[in-house]
Amino acid sequence: MNRIKGPKTVAVPYFPIFPEVTVDYFLMTLSRDDYRAPCPVYTPGLEIREAAFKDAKRFFPLHAAYEIEEVIISPDHFHKKASFIMFKQALQNQLITVAELKGTAVAKAGTNAQGFNTAQIGGVYTIKEERNKGIAFLVMSGLLERIFREKEMASLFVKKNNPAAISLYRKLGFTLRESYRICYYNL
Repeated sequence: MNRIKGPKTVAVPYFPIFPEVTVDYFLMTLSRDDYRAPCPVYTPGLEIREAAFKDAKRFFPLHAAYEIEEVIISPDHFHKKASFIMFKQALQNQLITVAELKGTAVAKAGTNAQGFNTAQIGGVYTIKEERNKGIAFLVMSGLLERIFREKEMASLFVKKNNPAAISLYRKLGFTLRESYRICYYNL
């Protein structure tokens, strides 16, 4: 059992190895009743829409950029073919909302798990050139509208060192619930 003391993990005698990498997250949740739907903001040339299976090749570069920046511990381990296969499966089985600016994919948000009453959100990403312009807010709003047609609750995990994302989710009505740490070991 690992014990967390501040930002470090301390190994105990029966597990005497240390993680190579640790990533700290907050769990955030939002109920349908607490969701504050935003007033639409008109941005010339911006379209928010549902992604479909036929969009796989078109939106895959956006998804790949998300995985390389936010998911993969070492970008050298990114496997393009496997990622594309998983992305196509997500387009068939999950809710994915995208933003296109003058025909170019610039942001996305989607679910990565769905229960009876809750949908878990993952894969929220905006290309660097379009960050801090409110696009992620609109993409998330579009996704939440879709989720709350069927589910009572939405949840997500956000890295603790991402204050911009935490602020975005709070503006949408999400509440911090718990802290989690993922430890990666090189065995």
